[in-house]
Amino acid sequence: MNRKLRLYYSLTLVAVAAIFLAACDSGQGVGSQPATTSQSSSQPAPPAAPLATATAPASANTPTAPTAAPVAATAVAPANTPTTPAKYKSSLGSRGPAAELHSDTWINSGPVSIASLRGKVVIVEFWTFECINCIHALPGLKAVYNKYHSQGLEVIGVHSPEFATERDIANVKQAVSDAGIPWPIAIDNDFTNWNAYHNGYWPAFYIIDKTGTIRSVRVGEGNDAGLISDVADLLKEK
Repeated sequence: MNRKLRLYYSLTLVAVAAIFLAACDSGQGVGSQPATTSQSSSQPAPPAAPLATATAPASANTPTAPTAAPVAATAVAPANTPTTPAKYKSSLGSRGPAAELHSDTWINSGPVSIASLRGKVVIVEFWTFECINCIHALPGLKAVYNKYHSQGLEVIGVHSPEFATERDIANVKQAVSDAGIPWPIAIDNDFTNWNAYHNGYWPAFYIIDKTGTIRSVRVGEGNDAGLISDVADLLKEK
């Protein structure tokens, strides 16, 4: 090969080599990836994507923590709530059931029995119309009768004679009328009722409660306050 031709080939190789090197320096060589360039500081960085802050709503059937059941309040009665009063019971003692009364003759009424007077307070008085103590006790007995008769008090007189004149029923009727005695009087000439009550005095007062039980016995005159007290007390019992 002549000298000119070799020079031509040499120059050509040099040119090819230069082109190859230039391509490598620019990153466009064979099999190379494009280089990532740095973002210019003069351009603002794109805003960062906002972080998700919303909380996903719970589905309708999502179980929730159970709520504690409220404690039932205990009902407390107001301080001024009325209470049912206990049944009243008198402090008077009991002397046993009252004996039934028996008589063929009654003044001021037909026959009266203790049984028929249940629910009432009853005074059974043993007396005789010529007894001075009986005469003195009569005003007080009338006062008790007038005060409490409308409230449930009944009085029954049992006329047990001491003297012969007191056995005459006509005399007894006249004495009852003269004294203005309003309650029933049983004639007890044979002392049937006197003995049934084991009585021994004129006058004697047997105070009987609403159940037919003898609760008090008072003897003689001067018992006005005691009779009032006993009767008022027993009337309060139900």
